[in-house]
Amino acid sequence: MVLRLAYPGRVVIVEGGEVLVFDGRLHSAPLEDVLRSAHGSPIPLPPEVREVAGDVARVLNDHSRVRGGSRSSLKGLAC
Repeated sequence: MVLRLAYPGRVVIVEGGEVLVFDGRLHSAPLEDVLRSAHGSPIPLPPEVREVAGDVARVLNDHSRVRGGSRSSLKGLAC
């Protein structure tokens, strides 16, 4: 599964355990770090990735809830 989020001026793609943010330049971070950052851990991330961390976590959490899974089931996603 691939997750794509569109914002004015940027695109976010979550695939293969990596979060990619393209805003004219490409920024990336491991999905695990992005999720930790979204939950308040002081993980060093590019600011462009940190800005979307909450949205990525929210969408993945909603997806797992709809599927009836738990957060650990996110590891099984190919996103």
